[in-house]
Amino acid sequence: METQEPFVVWLRQALLEDEELGELIANVYSVWAEEDAEFPYIVYRLDNDYTPGGYVANGTLYVDVWDYAQIERRALQIRGHVIRLLDRKIIQLRGVSCARLWLQTDGWVAEEARNIWHRAIQFVVRYDRRIELDMIRGRDA
Repeated sequence: METQEPFVVWLRQALLEDEELGELIANVYSVWAEEDAEFPYIVYRLDNDYTPGGYVANGTLYVDVWDYAQIERRALQIRGHVIRLLDRKIIQLRGVSCARLWLQTDGWVAEEARNIWHRAIQFVVRYDRRIELDMIRGRDA
């Protein structure tokens, strides 16, 4: 196991198991949605930035809401639930002491296809790299 795995497992579970969000979305995907995925859905990915010698990873969590509809109402409802679940969240993770999330930005992404609503939400994520650092120490022992 590596450092990010407990976080993305928690994230996927949190998004899929929320009852209110579950009534609005068809599925949750990591990085890429399936071809011809049923709308609406969420796609997430985590990018990281590491300070040399640092014990804390600074990351950006991208959460994209995709919908096909006449108006943006449902996409905005999904956005609200995502922010309710993740903004200012502190979570304890197995193998990682904790992860913290803060809303950074969100906005519409213009898509060429008519009636496709794409809302891009970004969160700042900070978590300690305990698993990776333990593996590095074991390598150098």
